Amino acid sequence: MDLTVIAIPGYLGTMGAEFAWLRRQRDERGPSAADYEWHDTAISLLMGQVSLVAPAVMSKVLAPVTPGKGRHVKTLVGLAAGAAAAVAVADVVARRL
Repeated sequence: MDLTVIAIPGYLGTMGAEFAWLRRQRDERGPSAADYEWHDTAISLLMGQVSLVAPAVMSKVLAPVTPGKGRHVKTLVGLAAGAAAAVAVADVVARRL
């Protein structure tokens, strides 16, 4: 079984514990920058879901440029070399100015 799937209950449990602890702290000491807002929780849950979906999606997206397997490898290497050369030239120009 995937360890990510096993970790989900612990992840949600620790999020709930942290929320409760921060709420208690807020009640005792007043508001702080660490207080949760609803969009913090929504983004955390979204990132967890994206981390489960990303490997399947990225393998299909990167298949054409995978070294040794893809058909666009030469183009990708050429673009990378051109970008490296452009950055090197820009660095020299920036240092002279």
